[in-house]
Amino acid sequence: LPRDHPSVIKRRFTSVLVVSGLSPALVWLWKELTGVKADTPLPALLGLRLEGLVPATLLPLLLTMILFLGPLIQLSMDCPWRWLDGIRVALDPRVWALCLGDVRWLRNQVVAPLTEELVFRACMLPMLVPCTGPGPAVLACPLFFGVAHFHHVIEQLRFRHGSVGSIFMAAAFQFSYTAVFGAYTAFLFLRTGGFGGP
Repeated sequence: LPRDHPSVIKRRFTSVLVVSGLSPALVWLWKELTGVKADTPLPALLGLRLEGLVPATLLPLLLTMILFLGPLIQLSMDCPWRWLDGIRVALDPRVWALCLGDVRWLRNQVVAPLTEELVFRACMLPMLVPCTGPGPAVLACPLFFGVAHFHHVIEQLRFRHGSVGSIFMAAAFQFSYTAVFGAYTAFLFLRTGGFGGP
C-alpha cells in the first residue's frame, strides 16, 4: 500500500509514537550510564521547561517568519483570495474539523514535526554536544535527520513514481533542505534550550 493510505498512516503513527516515547528513556539511560549532565533533570535536558518558555518560543518563531517573509509575500500576492478571506478560512472551525479528521494532514502538520523535533533535536543533541561540541553537533544532527527521509526513495521506486534519476534528485534536494533547516533548528535549540521553537 502507498504511504498515503489511511491504514499505512495509522500503522506508522503507532511506530513513530512508540519510538518517540522510548527516545527520552534512552537519553535518561545514557545520562545515568555515562554520568554526563548528571545534575540536569531530564525534562530540562530535552528542552521541556517552563522557565523562559515565551521568549524561547516566540523569538525563534519571529526569526523563522522573517526568513520566510519573501515566499510568504509572494504567496499572498499570487493568492486569488483577499487577505481577510484567508484569515476567515484559517479561523473557520469547519476547516479545522476537516483538517483534524484527515490523517494525512495530521501526519504532515502535527505528528511528523513534533516527533521529528523530539527525536532529532531534543534527544540527539544533548547526547551529541558533550561528545563533539556544539558546532559539530549542530552540523551532524541534521545529517541523521536528512538520512531518515531516504526511506521515501524506496517507496517511490517501488511504486514507480518517476524515473530513477528524478527520484534520487528529489531525495538529494530533500536531504539538502532538511539538513540546512535541521542545522538551523538545532542551533535554535542549543541557543534557547527550549523545545518550543520552529
